[in-house]
Amino acid sequence: MQALPPAPPAVVSPSPYPKHSATPPAGPWIAAPRPWSKDAWLVQHDAFVARARLGNIDVLFVGDSITEFFASRAPDVWNREIAPLGSVANFGIS
Repeated sequence: MQALPPAPPAVVSPSPYPKHSATPPAGPWIAAPRPWSKDAWLVQHDAFVARARLGNIDVLFVGDSITEFFASRAPDVWNREIAPLGSVANFGIS
């Protein structure tokens, strides 16, 4: 039986900080604000709450932009693999 190669290191790069800076900023690094308004976020949140209140959810997706756009950017995969699972709710947020 052949030995498995060693596992990759848990951390493969330094902690994130602006790449244009030669040194990390003083204090904790804070991500840039999202490019959309609080009002736009609340509209999306209210839509998620309304969908959740309807119930009858067999599969719930919660995630980032990849999750949010899965159905529209990979419809063949969505229709073949996900849609047959039942009532799907996608709460992805880009």
